[in-house]
Amino acid sequence: MSPETLPRHAPKVQAEWLSALGCPDIGIIRVPTPLYIGRTCAYLIGRDPLTLVDAGIDSPLAWAGLAGAIEALGHKVSD
Repeated sequence: MSPETLPRHAPKVQAEWLSALGCPDIGIIRVPTPLYIGRTCAYLIGRDPLTLVDAGIDSPLAWAGLAGAIEALGHKVSD
């Protein structure tokens, strides 16, 4: 997705590793959506290879939130 198609105001990033639950290699990402349901959850498994589970719907808002959350967890979308 090009920068021209991203929302002007990036959504608040909501992501964290689940270390406190004994799962230090799994991150939960709360992906924003333009839908009534609000955020959905995606999971980043931080092993090699890096794996993203259930990335959410295809929308500029969701993509911006997902990309920001992946970076907040210490990775890049290109990883």
